[in-house]
Amino acid sequence: MSSDLSLNLSSQPSAEEAIYALADGAAPDQPWRWRLLAWLHLCLTRLLWLEPFWIAGLMPSLLARELFWDPWLHPWLIGALFIFWPLRLLVQRQLAPYTPLNRPIWGLLLWLPIGIWAAVEPIRAWQHAGFLALGIALYMALLNWPVTQRRPWLLAVAIGGCGLLLTVLGPELLLRVPTKFILFSDEVTRSQPLDLWQSGETVNPNVLAGGLLLPIPLLVALSIRTSWARRRWLPPLLLLIAMPIVMVLILVQSRGSYLALAIALLAVLALRWPWAGVASAIALVTTTMIMVWEGALLFLEAFGSDGSITSFSGRLEIWQATLLALRTHALWGLGFGNFALAVSAYLPGWRAGVPHAHNLLLQVAVDLGLPGLFLYSWLLYQACAVVVGIVRQDGYDVNQPVATPRSVGQPRPWHGSSQQARRAQIRERAQARRCASLRWALAVGVGGGLLAMFIHGLVDAVVWGTKLAFLPWLFFALAALLWRQPPWARGNAA
Repeated sequence: MSSDLSLNLSSQPSAEEAIYALADGAAPDQPWRWRLLAWLHLCLTRLLWLEPFWIAGLMPSLLARELFWDPWLHPWLIGALFIFWPLRLLVQRQLAPYTPLNRPIWGLLLWLPIGIWAAVEPIRAWQHAGFLALGIALYMALLNWPVTQRRPWLLAVAIGGCGLLLTVLGPELLLRVPTKFILFSDEVTRSQPLDLWQSGETVNPNVLAGGLLLPIPLLVALSIRTSWARRRWLPPLLLLIAMPIVMVLILVQSRGSYLALAIALLAVLALRWPWAGVASAIALVTTTMIMVWEGALLFLEAFGSDGSITSFSGRLEIWQATLLALRTHALWGLGFGNFALAVSAYLPGWRAGVPHAHNLLLQVAVDLGLPGLFLYSWLLYQACAVVVGIVRQDGYDVNQPVATPRSVGQPRPWHGSSQQARRAQIRERAQARRCASLRWALAVGVGGGLLAMFIHGLVDAVVWGTKLAFLPWLFFALAALLWRQPPWARGNAA
């Protein structure tokens, strides 16, 4: 992708440019105190540029705490995530530029200590709180980073890279090889998970499916809208990258993820080609007829994770027990990591422990109470509203001439201008159309990923309180960055 795409929105020097000039001695008439302050401001600004790398360096310690550190150090690692925030307040007078997603995120951050206070096991509570704090810190770092502000598509690259990493490592770390309807050889079935760095780390098939699910709609949305790419081989390449992720997702055999992926891809295709909406309606009617003919239990079976009717009935018991537990802890919740201990009293016939609520929103309510559920639901609503607004705004203009800073309020350059200026205007309009097309494709991909997360979250809670809980925050950050960027910003182009 092109790295030299930048756009100056104004001929006037920005505040940052003025500080650079003052620090470099370009304004000798200013007092030395002002030059010293400008130099300090410049040094702190360059230091803040390193925040995403600081977060990335802390991620292994938070995701694999038992491999690197003792549990007593975990609260200090969580605090280290926010070490750049006082510097940002000092330099920029704000923690982050405004987006509609910021308020619910601030609320979740302020409510996070409640989940630790209400917990019975502090070690496990700090671990789960670290997953949420990592997501919030990552969101803020990416929202403030000048690189992602100019080129939001870099987050799509990061999401696709996470999908490929899960595709390569996930099957090797599976706790058990699923054999629901795709049979493997006895050698594969009896194989033990890879002991990565002698950590004993394993992954549940349903958790792996939930992580593999998110990048696919984004990659597909970018591959079917080809007008954004200057290099025509990029969209087919993204489709090729999505194929192994889909193959591993199929082999994991999580039916809830199958249904979520099907609905998300149908939504992406319907937004790209209107006639795909008709095909989706036909498929929906056909599915409804099959349900009526074979019985509604076929649909409930598809929602299960182990392919049996008892799977859904078991989840129903878990949901009922969760609601009973929430009746007595509605305000504060049960605390981080307390689900298995607290809900077991409401499931006396269950021998095996239940690790989570098997529902995303119920799990949030269990950990943080009804206020936490409200804040997280508000965050999901704002992210979806941002995506819908971008799709509606750019969907009508993606194949039409797009207004650019040079063309707004100015006469056409070919009115008495040279042929060279006219060609430059044509190139600029073509570039603006590519920028708007990429912004639209990214928004559709984010919407498809969030839809898949929500559908899969009806029967599982793999993106909350797990080591993959940072993935949705990449989507939230991408939605916020797209909201802040105008459609014609050249950083959108590739």
